[in-house]
Amino acid sequence: MMYHHKTIEILKTDKRFKTEQSEKCILENPKTISELPQAVWEWICLQNQPQWRWGENKDQILRFYSNDDHFWINEQLIWKENEEGSFLDEGLKIVDFATENQNNFLLGIVWNGNPDPAVMYTDYQEQRWVTYTNSFSEFIYIQIFDWQFKLSGKHPNWRKEIDEYGYIELKNTSDALEKFNHSYKKEPSNQYFWENEDIKVYRYSVNKTQRLIVYTSNQKDFMGVEILCLNKKDIPVLKNQILLEFQEFIKP
Repeated sequence: MMYHHKTIEILKTDKRFKTEQSEKCILENPKTISELPQAVWEWICLQNQPQWRWGENKDQILRFYSNDDHFWINEQLIWKENEEGSFLDEGLKIVDFATENQNNFLLGIVWNGNPDPAVMYTDYQEQRWVTYTNSFSEFIYIQIFDWQFKLSGKHPNWRKEIDEYGYIELKNTSDALEKFNHSYKKEPSNQYFWENEDIKVYRYSVNKTQRLIVYTSNQKDFMGVEILCLNKKDIPVLKNQILLEFQEFIKP
């Protein structure tokens, strides 16, 4: 089973990382480390492809599709009691694999025998863990989905920058969210927190080259909507479309 087929499909969109040999790479590298979840092993195979590697680190594809966050997804991603990077939270075994570039949060996988385990999140205080995504493959998918159209340049070796994208604020109501659910293709969602703020993130595809990311919070009366387009000239057009469709939810 290919756990990352959706990710491979969206990677075809901007063509920074070649995908032609992706399935072949997984098929030719059967899992030899029995403890590793299959979805994790498949990603190790994919990130090790010569056409996906650049710089000195094998994890650079995710660092590229992020704010220069740090990832360590490798053959040592195994939970070990009392070892650094292995956590116990309310009976859950968690092994970390990523941190924000200034260590403001940690991400880890649940070690429970699931071939595509849930991803957990904790902030810099490490006081509690919450489910970030329901599966590791969803985490990989949304990481690239969120960042793919924010980056400039056409080749992974080129210096990247956060590029232009649209943003609007709408009233934080269930009716507005329901309208998004009915108007556009739903993509995987996730949640996290920052101190006392609980944040949920909803994603939608308008088409293959246009996306929406909706942020809601228990501390704010508005939802933030990011408007992402492969072609930057489409951003104001889509922004105006959203403003027109959701005019009843525009904050005064």
